[in-house]
Amino acid sequence: MSAPRSCLPLALLFVACAGTTPRPFLGVPEDRALLLEEENPQTPLRGIPKVTAVRLTDEASYRALKRSGRVVAEERRGEWLYFAIQGELHVPLPGAADGALAIVTERFKARVGG
Repeated sequence: MSAPRSCLPLALLFVACAGTTPRPFLGVPEDRALLLEEENPQTPLRGIPKVTAVRLTDEASYRALKRSGRVVAEERRGEWLYFAIQGELHVPLPGAADGALAIVTERFKARVGG
Protein backbone atom coordinates (compact mmCIF):
# COMPACT_ATOMS: atom_id res chain seq x y z
CA MET A 1 0.00 0.00 0.00
CA SER A 2 1.41 3.41 -0.89
CA ALA A 3 1.21 6.68 1.00
CA PRO A 4 -1.65 9.02 0.09
CA ARG A 5 -0.52 11.55 -2.54
CA SER A 6 -1.01 14.49 -0.17
CA CYS A 7 1.52 13.01 2.30
CA LEU A 8 4.24 12.32 -0.25
CA PRO A 9 5.57 15.91 -0.65
CA LEU A 10 5.69 16.28 3.14
CA ALA A 11 7.59 12.98 3.45
CA LEU A 12 10.07 14.07 0.77
CA LEU A 13 10.54 17.41 2.54
CA PHE A 14 11.23 15.62 5.82
CA VAL A 15 13.84 13.36 4.17
CA ALA A 16 15.47 16.33 2.44
CA CYS A 17 15.61 18.35 5.66
CA ALA A 18 16.88 15.47 7.77
CA GLY A 19 20.22 15.53 5.94
CA THR A 20 20.69 19.30 6.15
CA THR A 21 21.63 19.57 9.82
CA PRO A 22 24.94 21.43 9.77
CA ARG A 23 28.02 19.71 11.15
CA PRO A 24 29.07 21.28 14.42
CA PHE A 25 32.15 23.47 14.03
CA LEU A 26 34.69 22.34 16.65
CA GLY A 27 32.19 19.80 17.99
CA VAL A 28 29.57 22.27 19.24
CA PRO A 29 26.40 23.27 17.33
CA GLU A 30 26.88 26.77 15.94
CA ASP A 31 23.90 28.28 17.76
CA ARG A 32 25.06 27.36 21.25
CA ALA A 33 28.02 27.87 23.56
CA LEU A 34 29.81 25.17 25.54
CA LEU A 35 30.11 26.31 29.15
CA LEU A 36 33.01 25.26 31.37
CA GLU A 37 30.66 23.61 33.87
CA GLU A 38 29.32 21.28 31.16
CA GLU A 39 32.73 19.57 31.07
CA ASN A 40 33.58 20.10 34.75
CA PRO A 41 30.53 20.41 37.03
CA GLN A 42 32.77 21.30 40.01
CA THR A 43 34.35 24.36 38.37
CA PRO A 44 33.86 27.67 40.17
CA LEU A 45 33.79 29.33 36.73
CA ARG A 46 30.06 28.90 36.19
CA GLY A 47 28.52 30.61 33.17
CA ILE A 48 31.87 31.09 31.44
CA PRO A 49 32.04 29.75 27.88
CA LYS A 50 34.79 27.38 26.86
CA VAL A 51 33.53 27.71 23.27
CA THR A 52 31.23 30.52 22.11
CA ALA A 53 28.27 30.29 19.76
CA VAL A 54 29.25 31.11 16.17
CA ARG A 55 28.94 34.82 15.40
CA LEU A 56 28.77 36.47 12.00
CA THR A 57 31.68 38.61 10.88
CA ASP A 58 33.13 39.76 7.58
CA GLU A 59 35.97 38.55 5.39
CA ALA A 60 38.13 41.60 6.21
CA SER A 61 38.00 40.77 9.93
CA TYR A 62 38.94 37.16 9.19
CA ARG A 63 41.90 38.24 7.03
CA ALA A 64 43.15 40.67 9.71
CA LEU A 65 42.96 37.97 12.41
CA LYS A 66 44.63 35.46 10.10
CA ARG A 67 47.51 37.89 9.33
CA SER A 68 48.02 38.50 13.04
CA GLY A 69 48.32 34.75 13.68
CA ARG A 70 45.26 34.56 15.95
CA VAL A 71 43.22 32.05 13.92
CA VAL A 72 43.55 28.63 15.58
CA ALA A 73 41.07 26.66 13.44
CA GLU A 74 39.22 27.19 10.19
CA GLU A 75 36.93 25.25 7.90
CA ARG A 76 35.49 26.21 4.52
CA ARG A 77 31.86 25.28 3.86
CA GLY A 78 30.80 26.53 0.46
CA GLU A 79 30.64 30.32 0.56
CA TRP A 80 31.14 30.35 4.34
CA LEU A 81 34.43 30.24 6.22
CA TYR A 82 34.16 29.13 9.83
CA PHE A 83 37.09 30.10 12.03
CA ALA A 84 38.08 30.34 15.65
CA ILE A 85 40.42 32.38 17.80
CA GLN A 86 41.39 31.87 21.42
CA GLY A 87 41.35 34.53 24.07
CA GLU A 88 41.96 34.81 27.76
CA LEU A 89 39.25 35.94 30.14
CA HIS A 90 40.11 37.05 33.66
CA VAL A 91 37.41 35.92 36.06
CA PRO A 92 37.28 37.28 39.62
CA LEU A 93 36.69 34.59 42.23
CA PRO A 94 35.66 35.11 45.86
CA GLY A 95 38.60 34.36 48.11
CA ALA A 96 41.15 34.33 45.28
CA ALA A 97 43.16 37.54 45.07
CA ASP A 98 44.17 36.98 41.45
CA GLY A 99 40.96 35.30 40.32
CA ALA A 100 41.19 32.79 37.49
CA LEU A 101 42.17 32.86 33.86
CA ALA A 102 39.84 31.07 31.43
CA ILE A 103 40.83 30.23 27.86
CA VAL A 104 37.84 30.89 25.59
CA THR A 105 37.56 29.69 21.99
CA GLU A 106 35.56 32.28 20.06
CA ARG A 107 33.90 30.99 16.88
CA PHE A 108 32.92 33.03 13.84
CA LYS A 109 31.73 32.62 10.28
CA ALA A 110 32.26 34.96 7.37
CA ARG A 111 30.93 34.88 3.82
CA VAL A 112 33.96 34.77 1.56
CA GLY A 113 34.45 35.23 -2.14
CA GLY A 114 35.51 32.46 -4.50
